[in-house]
Amino acid sequence: MRKRRGKTELLFLLLALLGPAVTVLAQPVPPQPAEQPAALGFFGVNGYFTGAERDDFAEIDALSQLAQAVGMHWTREEFVWVHIEPRQDDFDFTYRWPYYDDRIWRIGKRDGLGIIGMLLTTPEWARKPSCAGSYWCPPQNPSDYYDFVRRTVEHYDGDGYEDCAGSPRIAYWEIWNEPNFQETWPGSAAEYAALLQAGYNGVKAADPTAQVLVGGVYVFDGTAGLAFLNDVLAADPNAWNHFDILSIHPYMPNVAPDQPGLWEPSTMLSRLQRAQDWVGQHGGGKAVWVTEVGWSTCTAGQGDCSPDQAKTEEQQANYLLRTHVMALATGIAHLSTFQLEDKFDGSASQVWGGCAVLRTAAEGYAPKIAYSAYAVMVQQLQGTVYSGTGPLHALQWREVGGKRYLNAASRSDYRFSVPGGGTVDVLWRPDEQDESLSFPVVDHVAVTWIERDGQQHSLVPVNGQVHFTINGRPGYLRQEPLPQPPVLAYGPEEIGFLCLLGQEPAPRQLQIRNDGGGTLEWTIQVDSGGGWFSAEPLSGSGAATVTVGAAAPGSAGLYTGTLSIDAGPAGQGQVVLWLRLAGSLQHSYLPLIYR
Repeated sequence: MRKRRGKTELLFLLLALLGPAVTVLAQPVPPQPAEQPAALGFFGVNGYFTGAERDDFAEIDALSQLAQAVGMHWTREEFVWVHIEPRQDDFDFTYRWPYYDDRIWRIGKRDGLGIIGMLLTTPEWARKPSCAGSYWCPPQNPSDYYDFVRRTVEHYDGDGYEDCAGSPRIAYWEIWNEPNFQETWPGSAAEYAALLQAGYNGVKAADPTAQVLVGGVYVFDGTAGLAFLNDVLAADPNAWNHFDILSIHPYMPNVAPDQPGLWEPSTMLSRLQRAQDWVGQHGGGKAVWVTEVGWSTCTAGQGDCSPDQAKTEEQQANYLLRTHVMALATGIAHLSTFQLEDKFDGSASQVWGGCAVLRTAAEGYAPKIAYSAYAVMVQQLQGTVYSGTGPLHALQWREVGGKRYLNAASRSDYRFSVPGGGTVDVLWRPDEQDESLSFPVVDHVAVTWIERDGQQHSLVPVNGQVHFTINGRPGYLRQEPLPQPPVLAYGPEEIGFLCLLGQEPAPRQLQIRNDGGGTLEWTIQVDSGGGWFSAEPLSGSGAATVTVGAAAPGSAGLYTGTLSIDAGPAGQGQVVLWLRLAGSLQHSYLPLIYR
């Protein structure tokens, strides 16, 4: 799509030509050992921190913090061949690498963001002669792209060989971007198959465990990008083995992701599922990621913004959140929102700049509704596991001429399991209308309704139902088990001692445990006429082993007492204590039997 044009190309060409002048953007990178990035997370963003437009470290630092503040812990970044190797075999570690190294250290090593690297554009010297006017042209020789990829991945693989000092490891690499779009790949499917093979081999040669993404493809109606990939496989059947992850861009800029009246293949849910099905049809074993999706708050009728592309901030937030939930429900492993802040700092009239969830630097990076709503979504869904549709899920379809269309009476209810117990149901109405619901809940749970923007409402069940209102804003119904009170349990219930006069009996043990929840606090009191019994400790918290002792009196006989346990509301208990002190013992012997 038309979102990275003009200014980018000029800046990259200037950087390539200026050479040493690039050092004004670089700062020393502290030498630190490379480290493996954190495990892949679902929530990410197109941050473009490595973009040539981000020439101010203060801007990078501010945006990195803003991304992390709402849970965008992964960022998709450009590694531009035009910039890195402007002349063949000229990989300059003095002037050009530091431009990327400083940024990667800041966002990856210092701030802890996971990084997905895009390996794209072709320098002038490497372009196919019949397509020499754009840095999106395919390379004449895929082997040149292989060299660029291998050197770049080696620089950030963290193995200590030809590495950027102190860099984090980058473990995910994407081969180009949108190769089924003429403006970003003015080549054929066969040429992309050759590029994919070269890129895959280059990544694996440098870092065999790194994962390779096919360049993100459009999937309009769930077919366009997949049809292109079918052509890639037709050109090279082995291309299936040249990527690990299918990356898609299911843009729906004109409509809601689940707009009533949409033909079924056009819905977001269908696009996501079709991508998963395509992988399954070809043998499976590959994850599906969404690496770009978004809606624009551009100004209708200005610039390139048509009236049907201009969405309100409310719509942008609702559509983004609903897409994230549907992606989780269909098994999408990662989603990178497009985009954090408009890297071109363009006007409000630009479609792709308007997809940003933060306003521009000139506006102080003021958050749009989508930015704040994203934080609430991450807070509610981070670490949960999708467990199926909830009890009120009702996607309704109507058939016209043999085709199915989403009905306006539909309702979405997607349920997620919470570690440690409990559930979160995400509910909304695709038609944006208010609907008052009676929702069934189980016993002994705390029920909270969390609105899209974070307002929380404790709900009290009446006859096993709670009541609240939904609309186009996704909300979260959270059910968590009520805290269980502590319950005192102990044993044995009788402790006895037997010994001869003049001897000290061996101590015994009493076990205290909590058979409920929460924290058990307890105290012990020992009662006996002559202080013959003792216990240690006399108080505690939680499970414990109590040592019970007996001190032998000076004369034979039977001595008794009690040990009382007081755990407040958790219960009380009493242990019978006795000591039998004998003057002598009578021995009896069993008969011996010989064979």
